[in-house]
Amino acid sequence: DGGAPPREWSPFVDHGLVLIGNERDLSWARLMLLKGRVEVVSSQELYISRWAGHEALAVALARAHGDEGDHARTLEPLDWRTPEQTAAVIDLARRWQRPVAVLRAHDVAIRDLIFRQGAIPAAKEHLAEFLRAGERFGSIPAQAEAMVQLALCEALLGNWEAAERARLQADHLVARLGSSHRLHVLAALTIEFVMGDHRAVDWSHLAQHFTRVATDPQTGLSAMGLTAANSAVFTQLRAGNLAEARRLLALLTPVLERLPLTTYLFNGGVDRGGTVVWELRAVDDAPRYRALAMRLLEADIAGSPYRSNALTVARMAALRGDLAEATAYFAHARRAAEEAGQRPLRAIVDYDEALALTI
Repeated sequence: DGGAPPREWSPFVDHGLVLIGNERDLSWARLMLLKGRVEVVSSQELYISRWAGHEALAVALARAHGDEGDHARTLEPLDWRTPEQTAAVIDLARRWQRPVAVLRAHDVAIRDLIFRQGAIPAAKEHLAEFLRAGERFGSIPAQAEAMVQLALCEALLGNWEAAERARLQADHLVARLGSSHRLHVLAALTIEFVMGDHRAVDWSHLAQHFTRVATDPQTGLSAMGLTAANSAVFTQLRAGNLAEARRLLALLTPVLERLPLTTYLFNGGVDRGGTVVWELRAVDDAPRYRALAMRLLEADIAGSPYRSNALTVARMAALRGDLAEATAYFAHARRAAEEAGQRPLRAIVDYDEALALTI
């Protein structure tokens, strides 16, 4: 993964598939694994598509007839995996020999731990292994990715000085990548977004960026539209653009209600959307976000990267005037934050429970 946008390389993939024609061999599988499949969910105002997986035949051919690199390419960060399946990916990373395979398996596992399971301490521990592998193989992209994710983890854990050190190291590494690499934009914005809980950030700049991406039809060609929409709703709130936050929330909410729970960063949408509902005191939307968060909890999904699904239920209960349910779920949220080591989230739970008494 060189980090270049798909528009720069996908025409070559398409041309290769034309040349292959009806053959279904390893060459075809390798090209198909570069494409993936997405299904359009929203194509009006917000452009959101969900990852629909790789062609099953391409995956089977790559694993049966390819090498470690081909098998690694079948491991997709956007796919849903159980914790046990993530552990199996980590085992592959430790057994494989080819650098490209080792690094991809580590990267996939870390994204699972952070963005699927909210297991931030475990992700931080594994990031050290990923970083060592990147250094051993001389991969600047892998080292940069590891430091970006480490900065994110340290911030989620409330280790602000360590997060800032990791951010500075990430900036140094990202500067060595090609000018079109996705981390040039993604690294700075992602870290700034999370660090906004601790320090002053330019919320207006973030809101403009994420809203522009979320409302760009080109975004619908990939599975990143939901991430952009989640971020746009929240950053517009933080920027003080309350009318725009309400408008985007009204667009995002029905999309979340249609998506499978296992959609990549569905958790993030429930968390960010629920936070906007809470801070705007949007009582009419409270039952909808309570239902979304309860679906996740009933599926034993506590939240990721923030362990916030119980907090969302508590907030929505408080808005609806159900203090008994709010009290029970604030306690649940407190336990979840403590178990995950997320000190900033733990403080937010306490603050919001006190605030709930004034509503």
